[in-house]
Amino acid sequence: MKRKIKNEVYNKLNLRIAAISLIVSFIIGLAGMLFSIHYNEKQIKREVIAQLENRLDNINAEQMNYPYLEDSIFIVSQANKIKKTDSSLRYTIYCERVFNFLQDLTEENDYNRTDIEKFVDIHYFVKQHKAWILKEEKDPLINKAYPKKFISFINSYLDK
Repeated sequence: MKRKIKNEVYNKLNLRIAAISLIVSFIIGLAGMLFSIHYNEKQIKREVIAQLENRLDNINAEQMNYPYLEDSIFIVSQANKIKKTDSSLRYTIYCERVFNFLQDLTEENDYNRTDIEKFVDIHYFVKQHKAWILKEEKDPLINKAYPKKFISFINSYLDK
């Protein structure tokens, strides 16, 4: 009888220890999984920012190689130009790269002006290439290429 009671006590104790071990293991596993998810999200964010920085470096390198791309007189001359030359095509491609970069940057930062303006001087790009973006906004392909939210965001800089 004593032995039976003793065995029952041990069995209950073993069940409690097993349950506690299971709960502790679950909590440790869950904490590890949450840490891993958090670390991966931060790593992905770092990689995206590195890619954006690389793209901005490429844009800056293009400015250095072809200074006319940022020359006010050249830019104004391109606004109403119909004939396509090497320089006008290069300017169009350059502007597309700039605004594609800005679109990715704004979407990555959830259209947060403060974060975007810390990363790049968006005022400069938008105002410098205002004629191009206004001309391109009339183009139905551009209207389809950029989301309306992005176009509105860019226009908010044009209105200032």
